[in-house]
Amino acid sequence: MNKTVLDLNASEMREFFLQSDRYCTVKLPEYFCFTNLLKNLYGHIKKKNESSIVQDCKKAGNFERINYEIMVDKGSGLDWRKLQLIHPFLYVSLVRILEIHWNELQERFAYFKQDNILCASIPIVPDSRRSYIKETVLNWGEKVVHVSLSFLLEYSCLACTDITNCYNSVYTHSVEWALLGKEFSKQEVLGKTNKNQKGKKENVGKVIDTLLRYMHYNQTNGILQGSVLMDFIAEFVLGYTDTKLTEAVEKIKVSNYKIIRYRDDYRIFTKNSDDGNEILKLLSEVLSEFGFTLNAQKTSVKEDLVNGAFKEDKLEFILAPLRTSTGLEQLIRIYNFGKKFPNSGQIVKLLSKYRYTLDKWLSKRKISNTQITELIAIVTNIADKNPRTLPLCMNIISFLTDQYSFDQQKKDIIEKVKNKLSGGTRRELLEIWMQRLTLKFEYEQSFSSKLCQLINRNNDTGGLFDISWLSNEIRDIFRETPVIDRNITEKMPPVIGKNETDDFNEY
Repeated sequence: MNKTVLDLNASEMREFFLQSDRYCTVKLPEYFCFTNLLKNLYGHIKKKNESSIVQDCKKAGNFERINYEIMVDKGSGLDWRKLQLIHPFLYVSLVRILEIHWNELQERFAYFKQDNILCASIPIVPDSRRSYIKETVLNWGEKVVHVSLSFLLEYSCLACTDITNCYNSVYTHSVEWALLGKEFSKQEVLGKTNKNQKGKKENVGKVIDTLLRYMHYNQTNGILQGSVLMDFIAEFVLGYTDTKLTEAVEKIKVSNYKIIRYRDDYRIFTKNSDDGNEILKLLSEVLSEFGFTLNAQKTSVKEDLVNGAFKEDKLEFILAPLRTSTGLEQLIRIYNFGKKFPNSGQIVKLLSKYRYTLDKWLSKRKISNTQITELIAIVTNIADKNPRTLPLCMNIISFLTDQYSFDQQKKDIIEKVKNKLSGGTRRELLEIWMQRLTLKFEYEQSFSSKLCQLINRNNDTGGLFDISWLSNEIRDIFRETPVIDRNITEKMPPVIGKNETDDFNEY
């Protein structure tokens, strides 16, 4: 059984969240590493008390763009999402607050745990041999898919739903409700609680609420997306709603049911559809008290629990696996799978498998420049319609580009790929991965992305974030701690390595 972050002690929890791949869940080239910056900032605040930490962060609330924003979309150009690298000083400050109150928070999560509701989304501590992303995907399969199938003998109905725009809908004050109880929190606001207890720690819910608002221009609606820390903060509120839903279901005297919740995604197992619909109604009512609404388009009640255990794209993947064939035929199948299930996780797995068979396929035959260009063109179109595949597609394009004999051919094809993919809300990620594609190749390019510009700057992270509001000592930490690992950039090969982009190579 894998450990979750709740199984760690306070210092282990701190180390978990100060790792670069937890700080930023956007897939970046491996030479980006924020760990040293986070740890150096932590070293500055570790001996400060809560009041000092909050006071040091207060000015951040006056800045509208305190974080670094990366816009991504799901392929249509209409369904877009803002992912943010939280200002590292604010991020580390929040981790420190969690560390101070860690025992208290662990106890609260024990209270959230309900007999009939399985929360499958507490962050997993990765095995040393796996990335955090891979461990999370494997955990999803184990705790959601396989547990769903285990319910087949007992239940006959499955109701599925999720929350519309969950993170942007989180009311920051609800974090305090979750950690103290809504009624108690409101009494404290009205001044009815005892505030004269000696040695009493700060109200952790209020402190977290305050820091969340400082991260977001003092707004109370919405938490930031793009880090495992924010995934964990969301679990405070969602875990509390689990307790409220359990209380509501008890009142209608439905006892034979199970719910699997993965963040804002719900699977409700019941004996009959009447119970399923009734629990859906109660869930909607409970969530509305916290500013959440259910996604009507993704809400369904079905009696086919076997197929219902899987997402539609996963089921298609199982029923019609891609057969071994020529490189071109495989790519055409992957392209059409992507048209049917845009931006799905299964496309990433299919491309991962394709990348691992491409070496073997090309080792047995010589292909023409025209054939190389055909493959690159299809991969580029897959990336265009499925932005989450961009890192892996750049990996494949890098490998195929290397098959050309002359540098000018390589430059020409890279320029065509760039022109095909440029523009739109995913421009930043494109620039980041185009830079990796050309970094070890004599091909001059200019990039507007501040992340890309760090490659040519000497140990100055201050350009990414506004540090004008911080003390001189903290500013120096930003200026002197690089987030580009020069050892990696110097040693990495021209062709993007399989392990640089692939978290799914065992599929």
